[in-house]
Amino acid sequence: MSIALMTLFFAGGWWGFVVAIPASLATVYLWGHPYACLIFLLEVLVLTLLINGRHGGALLQKGHIIIADFLFWLFIGGPLYYLAYRYLLGLDYTDALALAQKALLNGVINILLAYVVYSAFALLHNRRSKERATISIQALSLSTGYSLIVVVSIFVASHLANNLTFALANKLHNDFLREATFITDFLSPNSSARQHSEVISYMKRWGAHFKWQSKDSPDNTLSSEENLTSILGDAYTDATLATPISARAALLAKRPNTIKLLMPNNVAERVSLKRYARSYWQGRVEMDKR
Repeated sequence: MSIALMTLFFAGGWWGFVVAIPASLATVYLWGHPYACLIFLLEVLVLTLLINGRHGGALLQKGHIIIADFLFWLFIGGPLYYLAYRYLLGLDYTDALALAQKALLNGVINILLAYVVYSAFALLHNRRSKERATISIQALSLSTGYSLIVVVSIFVASHLANNLTFALANKLHNDFLREATFITDFLSPNSSARQHSEVISYMKRWGAHFKWQSKDSPDNTLSSEENLTSILGDAYTDATLATPISARAALLAKRPNTIKLLMPNNVAERVSLKRYARSYWQGRVEMDKR
């Protein structure tokens, strides 16, 4: 989208919108739905109308087009993102809100990148031709200040995200160990039917499916009422390397223990975010009876 916005700034007219079409359509292939594509096209359409309008030259020269785009994402693009992911794709409140906030930040980054490149070329052209400046000092200050704010924000967010990823992966690993410890301490080859029922009820309250097998008596097993393998079938695939959290958790699990992220494949679900929402964690833990 930055290329489309650069084209709009340099060429004017409807060229930016034309370039935005293939760029936006790529999101349909990547994410499996057209909503982001339509919102991106709406953004470029609004900016095209503003730049081609009566005050378009002033908006571009003073850098106010950056503010206009921020206002678009704040009042139009962000809310539309939220509504589309919340009600049309069925994601929960927190996921839809996070994606709307990410879309706002992404939109600001796109136009800042496009405007910085445009400003650099405009200044170089003005210096060579010695014509009247097409970029004002105010615009340069605005774009530079916004760029610094965004870069610092991304750096801080990236640092926090890395710490959060590490914390969540450790929590996931410890959760599997805790549940495995509980089952191992509670069950034995001579466990009663009442003990079996208590373990099944406990795991069911957590929404977890499990299978316990004794090392000493391999034929002695206990599993939840619904076997996870029968629920997943052939529609799910190993996607452990697809996210930083799952990849980190897999490293924390020492062999023979394993932690995997199982997600619906592209045939079962085309929308990427729905595949994440419908995914399962699968852990395998071996431990000795205390």
